Amino acid sequence: MQEGYKTCGIYGESEALVDVKELGIWEPLAVKLQTCKTAVEMAVLLLRIDDIVSGHKKKDDDQSQQGRAPDAGHK
Repeated sequence: MQEGYKTCGIYGESEALVDVKELGIWEPLAVKLQTCKTAVEMAVLLLRIDDIVSGHKKKDDDQSQQGRAPDAGHK
């Protein structure tokens, strides 16, 4: 492969640098953008789940503390 190719890439099966245009391999910008969007959506989803789980845990802790007498845990 000569230097200066604008369509060079790594061929996944042989891990060699090839002219992807000759092989008919294309990775359009739309695919890359969708990958980034999906990653952001998944991160947001995980944060929401974390907030929900943390909220339930905090709510359970608050309820268990309210059920105790004011000085029950102190000696």
